[in-house]
Amino acid sequence: MAAKRCAELGLKVILVDLKKDIYRYTRPCCAMWMTEPDYHNENYSFQKNKIIFQKNNFSVPYNGAIVDLKRSVRLSTKGRAVTVVKKGSVVAKVIDKEALLKGLFDGVVKSGVNVRNQTVSIGAEENGKGVRLKVIHKGKTSFVTGKVLLAADGVNSKIVENLGYNKNRKMIFDTNVVSYHMINVKTQYYDSWVRFTGTDFTGVGGGSMLPKPLKDSDVPCLAVYAPPVDFKKISEKDIMKKFFEHPVVKDWFEGAKVIERLACRWTVWGPIKRPATGKIILVGDSAAFQEVENQGALMCGFRAANAVRDELEGKKGFEDYNSFWQESFEFNDRNKVEESCRGAWFRNLNDEEIDYLYSLLEGEAIDGYINHFESGSKLLQILDKKIDRIKKERPEIARLMESFYNLAPEDFFS
Repeated sequence: MAAKRCAELGLKVILVDLKKDIYRYTRPCCAMWMTEPDYHNENYSFQKNKIIFQKNNFSVPYNGAIVDLKRSVRLSTKGRAVTVVKKGSVVAKVIDKEALLKGLFDGVVKSGVNVRNQTVSIGAEENGKGVRLKVIHKGKTSFVTGKVLLAADGVNSKIVENLGYNKNRKMIFDTNVVSYHMINVKTQYYDSWVRFTGTDFTGVGGGSMLPKPLKDSDVPCLAVYAPPVDFKKISEKDIMKKFFEHPVVKDWFEGAKVIERLACRWTVWGPIKRPATGKIILVGDSAAFQEVENQGALMCGFRAANAVRDELEGKKGFEDYNSFWQESFEFNDRNKVEESCRGAWFRNLNDEEIDYLYSLLEGEAIDGYINHFESGSKLLQILDKKIDRIKKERPEIARLMESFYNLAPEDFFS
């Protein structure tokens, strides 16, 4: 997005990426598109062949399929369900991320951007006139120079690490993410994002599941995510075997087929408050807490390109970008980070305790959207309304729930 927009603004651009086919979807991603009004301080509309960003006043090409998520579901290890729905709306959408990236990349090529694929960025340094990027291509090290660097190399950014920004950031947790794209799954949840909560699902916690848009086949596809754990210490094969054989889901996966496996490392840091400084803008996930979501990444690329243009024209483009960053993304508010991490409070409960709490909500339709910053904490708030009953029936759970409000973000993952 950033390269495409820079080229549209008449800037000379070099795009560096480690993949051979830059638009390919090679890492686990839910590919959700949040539909909650004013999410990331923006509203969106899907029109023929494009997605429109109404407040930031731009659009991106999109010719892919879309799956509407009608509900968000949490399942306990005994099969109890807690369901979130939104009357008159979907709770989120799932896009074809590769189709989105292909549309953007086609625009990059058409704009004449100098594309350097299969090239790894390993460090950057500023000088008086601009910035120098150290790269490796087919085993050979070289340098790329320019007036400004837009570093959009993700949550595990080598550039951010090289520049020393992580020294003063708090690491919330560091783990692995593995997903399986599967067909022939027999489940009623092809319209849902499902989270499996409880240790018994795999022995180390639950994962999640959601539908994927159809591509080359008419057979519905689901993405199943393993629990985020260190697979250097625990057998991925054993974990997933246990999950697929769990009584709650066993019938779903009988005869199902894995058609693709994706994996990556996932590090969650505290956010960088001012991602645009000197001659460098840290774009999107590279400066974020957790991630900026798909729509947030597009916003960041568009606004970063505008910031470069303005800065080169002697305006305060970088300051404008920092203001946009602060105003658009909730995680820049410490209270929101704590609220988001509080969503992981189920990690502190055993399976029986989770099942008990779900029993209090089973059959109720909770009003809301999918919002990764608020979903878990919102559930905690709803259960707080039943705290008198919980104190009477399960006082130890009530005490534990009350203690969650006093924990720091990293404490939920310790």
